[in-house]
Amino acid sequence: MASVLTVQAFFFADGGLLALGCNIWNLGIYPCFIAYPLIYKPLVRSGSTSKRIAIASLISCVIALQLGAFSVVFETMLSGRSELPFRTFHLFMQSVHLGIGLVEGL
Repeated sequence: MASVLTVQAFFFADGGLLALGCNIWNLGIYPCFIAYPLIYKPLVRSGSTSKRIAIASLISCVIALQLGAFSVVFETMLSGRSELPFRTFHLFMQSVHLGIGLVEGL
């Protein structure tokens, strides 16, 4: 995941090199080390149906994106570069990423 994010930073200017560490944390750590092993794997056991796999995918994707969105808010607040108060920024990011998570999960 880190190599994919590095290629995106270099060739597609997706956050750039200055945001690479945050992108690896927000887009790599949560899905790979939290959502997949702790949410998806327990929900999908051997011999699972396609319906169970779809539900597990949706739930784990939404949770991973919500965690990443919260980290963006937290990291931005720590940087001191936010024009928005924490609550407003947090509610905006969570609601937008809930929709994104539902679409990506599907």
